[in-house]
Amino acid sequence: MLYAREGYTADLSISGNSSVAAMISYVATGESKTANGAFQTGTVTFCSNAVDKLT
Repeated sequence: MLYAREGYTADLSISGNSSVAAMISYVATGESKTANGAFQTGTVTFCSNAVDKLT
């Protein structure tokens, strides 16, 4: 494991389409790969549920 952090708060929603919903994996060359070694593509969405107030 190279990086770990605490869990995200309820203010942040993270979701992925079907090809990255379960996991995102990278090999030593920096390429993303699926569990069976195929090139991995997909969309990950980060959404803040917090309300930003302008002052």
